Amino acid sequence: MTSTLDCQRACVTCLCVSRIVGERVMKRSLWIAGATAMMATPAMAQDGPYVGVDGGAVLTQDTSVDIGNEREPVEIASDLGWIGAANAGYDWGSLRTELEGSYRSWSLDELTATARGIPTGGDDLETGTFALDGDASLASVMGNVLLDFGGDEGLGLSLGVGVGRTWLDIDASADETGPGYLDGNDSAWAWQGLAHARLPISDRVNAGLKYRYFSTLEFELDDSLGRFNEFEFAVHSLSVGVEIALGRRQEAAQVIQRPAPPAPRSIATAPPPPPPPPVDVSCNAGPYIAFFDWDEATITPEAAAVLNSAISAYRNCGTARVMLAGHTDTSGPRGYNQRLAERRNTAVRDYLLSRGISAARIAGEAFGESDLLVPTADGVREPQNRRVEVTYGPNAGM
Repeated sequence: MTSTLDCQRACVTCLCVSRIVGERVMKRSLWIAGATAMMATPAMAQDGPYVGVDGGAVLTQDTSVDIGNEREPVEIASDLGWIGAANAGYDWGSLRTELEGSYRSWSLDELTATARGIPTGGDDLETGTFALDGDASLASVMGNVLLDFGGDEGLGLSLGVGVGRTWLDIDASADETGPGYLDGNDSAWAWQGLAHARLPISDRVNAGLKYRYFSTLEFELDDSLGRFNEFEFAVHSLSVGVEIALGRRQEAAQVIQRPAPPAPRSIATAPPPPPPPPVDVSCNAGPYIAFFDWDEATITPEAAAVLNSAISAYRNCGTARVMLAGHTDTSGPRGYNQRLAERRNTAVRDYLLSRGISAARIAGEAFGESDLLVPTADGVREPQNRRVEVTYGPNAGM
């Protein structure tokens, strides 16, 4: 920020603009005047609710079955199957929570029976390997939590886990004319691990490739002879799908550059100007406004330049009080924003301490999203609202 002395030295034939308006109004004017010199890098905000659908193929691992007290006398192999799923959730920024419904279905291929045997017709039990006629399906409801990596400007990845309930329907027979082996349904708890690669194809739509490892706890069914059977399923799936943002305001994060200084103006030959009057070297109380990146409390190079100007001006302020006022925009929960404003105050305070200002002279207050420089609706990422204001003097910050 240019002091009165700087203006007098830089302007020979023109008048310096007087500081009759506060620094806050001056900052807004600079943003408007420098709009043509700003460079914007698209980073589309994805916070908010979303829905999605996907479908693909499933591969079920060989399933071992316990009969009565005997461990794994039967093993069932399966063919490829299919999956259809739909989900609805909320994107909190780097974390997603969602509710998912899915349906998996596959055909049963063959069965290998050892000591206990299985019914193949009537009451007879046989051992060996048999071709199976039948299929199995799982209908599931899961609650998922996923952590996002990237994806704002290009390819992104989400990794997560889920837990929920699944319902089994199975029909397995080794003899088309016999009573079958297993025919029934049951439910059990289940969990899954997820990996989701996604790519934006519009402001509100992501295309994705999703892998799931789905594992159940034990199902309990009686076979056609009344014997107690226990088994679990482990299913791999790979699917493609889309996710659609609902009610989000897409907003490009901007990387701000300062406007280029105006070209020097040619000055007509004129008599030398009179010497400038004595400069009143007084304390410039500010405010000095340091801006922050979204969801960050790190001092940027632009913010450091503002704070360096504030520190230079403080040399004329004696032992004046230093007040820090931390603010955020309206994106994110209110409680989180209050803590984020406190962290930004701490970052500025540490910067001032490292440049020689006494800790005893610094006080701070965090306002969170309650005092916006630019009024916005809730959930909007406004760069000018992400700031810490530094003021000096007996009533600084009041």
